[in-house]
Amino acid sequence: MGRGEGEENVEPISKATYCGVARDLGVPIININSANALNNDEIRGIGAILFLKDGEVAHQGAEDEEMFWVVDI
Repeated sequence: MGRGEGEENVEPISKATYCGVARDLGVPIININSANALNNDEIRGIGAILFLKDGEVAHQGAEDEEMFWVVDI
């Protein structure tokens, strides 16, 4: 199963956009699309956990998997 019902016209935000926001704001950003978040647990392919620092992807988790990181920023 892909996106939820009625979401076929919703475009995902690209990594380049996330990195640009992190770079422009000068702050680290954590983007979480976690397998056990408030999302419908049948939806797959919504993305992975991203940790952005200095406008670059510093860490990226696997898509649709639970994980836990400790990151020293």
